Amino acid sequence: MQETRKYTPPDAVLKNMRRGRSIAVMKNRKPTIDKLSTEFSLNDIKELYTKQTKFIGKSINPLARLADGGPSDGFLEFLTTGGKAGLAWTRKVLKENGVLKSYGDTITEAELNTEEKVVGFDLPIEKQHNDELMQVTYVAMLPDSTDLTGDYTSAEDVRKAMESFNKSAMRANLFHRVMTDKFHVVESYLAPTDFVLNEIPVTKGTWLMTFQINDENIWKMIKSGDITGISIGARATVETLEDDDD
Repeated sequence: MQETRKYTPPDAVLKNMRRGRSIAVMKNRKPTIDKLSTEFSLNDIKELYTKQTKFIGKSINPLARLADGGPSDGFLEFLTTGGKAGLAWTRKVLKENGVLKSYGDTITEAELNTEEKVVGFDLPIEKQHNDELMQVTYVAMLPDSTDLTGDYTSAEDVRKAMESFNKSAMRANLFHRVMTDKFHVVESYLAPTDFVLNEIPVTKGTWLMTFQINDENIWKMIKSGDITGISIGARATVETLEDDDD
């Protein structure tokens, strides 16, 4: 039964992994984990812990920088495997399954929920506020990226999706249920170059959308995190690609 059970990491682990992979792609470095997933088998967790063990006992400095301006390779690898939260989570699961019998320390909730901070490199933009105008900017799609389900989207497909959306009425609905005039799209565009927005890196070709919010309650929900993102309502054709190494 152990081999078929799937384990879902805490949000902090997934956010650390996403942040690490995003920085690696931006800096043209090979990510430690090629495909991100929201579910792991016990064997996956064993392999992840094996990658993490080389960091045990080492001081991983998040401020160390390489010539390209990004964090050190060691810290980036640590981040892509989940950081401190990832190490705590793999230990917890392996202990529960009797695999890691020698580790006796108590694993705390604080450890499982530790989000690593990298100065100048936060999560790919989820939202940026303009309080004066009541506007919020979201990332709709990232170019040449792999999402948490392991699906890859090219920069060209992101461009096509944006153009299709912009040719439509760009009508807004709330929670996929109710058409609304409580907010509307004021900008939908591709980032023309790499740039930094509020200390967060944006890659050229990223699809960004800015919404004008016309309702105080909706604005409060966005600011509080009750509304966390957008859905473009698109359909996609998925193609299974064979690994060249197979």
